[in-house]
Amino acid sequence: MRYLLIIVLALAGHGSIAQENFQAIFDQLTQDGEWEAVPSLLDRWEDQAPESSQRYVAEFNYLFHECRKEVVQINDVPPQDGSEYLVINDTATGEPAGYMYSIIVYDDDLFNQAISVIDAGLQKHPRRLDMHFGKIYVLRERGEIDRHIQAIVEVIQKHQTYHDQWLWTNDQPVQDPDDRFTGAVQDYCYALFNKQNPLIDGVERISTMMTQLYPGDVRFYSNVGACKLIRQEFAPALEFFMKAHEIRPDDPVVLSNIGYALLQMKQWDDAIRFYERLEKAGNEDQAAFARGQIDHIQQERQTKR
Repeated sequence: MRYLLIIVLALAGHGSIAQENFQAIFDQLTQDGEWEAVPSLLDRWEDQAPESSQRYVAEFNYLFHECRKEVVQINDVPPQDGSEYLVINDTATGEPAGYMYSIIVYDDDLFNQAISVIDAGLQKHPRRLDMHFGKIYVLRERGEIDRHIQAIVEVIQKHQTYHDQWLWTNDQPVQDPDDRFTGAVQDYCYALFNKQNPLIDGVERISTMMTQLYPGDVRFYSNVGACKLIRQEFAPALEFFMKAHEIRPDDPVVLSNIGYALLQMKQWDDAIRFYERLEKAGNEDQAAFARGQIDHIQQERQTKR
């Protein structure tokens, strides 16, 4: 392989290779799909820069790549995740007889090695936020949801210590740590909400912690309220929506959630009041929705008389 030759020549000409050169070679190898050349590079990298944070990241990425394989399977039902599939029709009846699609399978040993590597890296470089996020991501991809949620909880706990000290790739300081951190955590919550069976316990646990760290961020109050709505705990849900309303009185999503909670509690007058606010504050679609809800409530009240 030509990049292996580059590595050998570089080593022959110099006593050591700068960390950024190891990284550049790794990036080039993986970009060109020459993954078989990576282990040799990682061995040399570890020998010359054993404490390098980027070396841990590279090995983690390599192992995660190697543990995933795409295989084709035939099943009697189509995939449930919305991925593409091919219908196999019965030649006699023309009716679907099966569905062919690809899935990702994992080598458990290699996956666990990847997690062990990133954990070892984080022991030495606990401020590398990208490494924490990488671990969180692969746990979700693998379907290790309990561990995924626990990893999010742990990084929120660490955020209390490293808030202004987080680092990113090549140990560079994280820019706008509040925006990056809250945005990432909200994305994790959104993904948990949007699973086939929403994982509301995890979302509530994560979001409750975030309300304590970011009491001015309405998203996390709304998350907790939404979890309680799903459980039909309307009064507790309303409490969290009202906290969000105190922070952003004209937020259309918050107004809609308050209106819905009040509607479910049959507090008609208050529900109408908040839907009227939504009608004024929201966009065209939100205003139309609010008007429809008001009409629905008024019809309900007439029916109950």
